[in-house]
Amino acid sequence: MQEGGGAKAPPPFCQCDNVKRMDFYGLDLKRVCMFDSVPNVRGLEYEQQTGVHVRDHILDIRQGIDEPTWTLDYQRIESRADLWAGLSKLAESKFETPTIVHLECHGHLECHGSADGIRQGCGQSRRWLDALQLANGDLITWAELTPRLRSLNQSTRNNLGLVVAACIGLQTIETVLGSITEGTPFRWVVGPAEKVYPTPLEKAMFAFYSSLLAHQQVDVAVASAREQSQSFQLLTCERLFIEACKKSFLFNPSSKRKSVEAMVADGLTVYPELSGSSGLYRIAKEALTPPEVEKHLSQWKRSFFMLDRFPEIEREVAFITPDYISGLSGK
Repeated sequence: MQEGGGAKAPPPFCQCDNVKRMDFYGLDLKRVCMFDSVPNVRGLEYEQQTGVHVRDHILDIRQGIDEPTWTLDYQRIESRADLWAGLSKLAESKFETPTIVHLECHGHLECHGSADGIRQGCGQSRRWLDALQLANGDLITWAELTPRLRSLNQSTRNNLGLVVAACIGLQTIETVLGSITEGTPFRWVVGPAEKVYPTPLEKAMFAFYSSLLAHQQVDVAVASAREQSQSFQLLTCERLFIEACKKSFLFNPSSKRKSVEAMVADGLTVYPELSGSSGLYRIAKEALTPPEVEKHLSQWKRSFFMLDRFPEIEREVAFITPDYISGLSGK
């Protein structure tokens, strides 16, 4: 990417290697924690035990390394209760080192409505949902998973990598991770960005871990995985934050107009005698001037990247400025 008005934003769920100032790709990985919940059904190609295969592949890699510096923790889980217990135990260990959580399960395709918003349409318009399906049929929505991942990410000082081996689209994550005024639930996440069958997904996972555990470079490992399945994608917390900012009232003209109108409406509830005064609109617009935009963005960055707790990250996200985001937005 180039800074300035001529910048062209990549797709929000791209490799993100164009953002040259992100320094986290080189890992000092200490732990891979794998939660396997693929249904144990034999004889069906689409029910392959990919979790066991990936586990064994990782163990083979580890056995070939002299004095490996990382460990593999594998857990077979069947239900929501199992997953919550496993994640809670992991968070309680208070490790402050780069860690990968690997979720091996199914994405959920449904054609029925539900109160929590996982309905995505029927027939030709149906799509992969915001849910993971565990072995016993329990559905885990990203909205449920996010606060638990956030706790883990805080334990690792914003060094949590998430590997999602499920046939779902990473596009769903953007809409369910919550506000950018909350801490990010991961540093990066990789997985398929669309429906993918077990065999190519397994091959992609093999390639990803073979590269990652040899070189500890996330972007290089994702490139290796994409040679097996083009659906394999990388999403970083930096990219997630930038895309959310581009849609916010600070950088989106439509949202900005709505924000001015909302501020004026709030002002009139306190000072109804000012109804009809153009002064309220002037004050509201001044609140969205460059100095105020810089202030808002700085506050969001401190919250989302948890900079007060992890100041070492501040240098790595310093490139995210109003000018940089405006340039990506084509302004």
